[in-house]
Amino acid sequence: MDLHNKIILASCPYEITPHLGLFDVVISKSVTLKPKKGPCYYEDYFNNWGLDNPGIDYFLENTYPKLQAYNSNVIVSIHGETEQEYLEMLDKLKNIPVEINLSC
Repeated sequence: MDLHNKIILASCPYEITPHLGLFDVVISKSVTLKPKKGPCYYEDYFNNWGLDNPGIDYFLENTYPKLQAYNSNVIVSIHGETEQEYLEMLDKLKNIPVEINLSC
């Protein structure tokens, strides 16, 4: 299978594997400004099923470097409750491609 020019959605921490280097673009699960607890625990991500995420600061210090290590372009999906939350996250993500998640 030709994986060139494919996009992968990194949905759970166990998907951060060397195989991510096969993809041109990796999109993170949505991260929020502050840590969020959900009904199930995964260290780095939050999505519409309520998975935990530790917040944007932890993501930038720990998860983002792991994703970058695979030489894929990384798009960070963000989710906020208010305009101010989005603005604060965008300020922290200067020069990083962002997807604004409006569905979660």
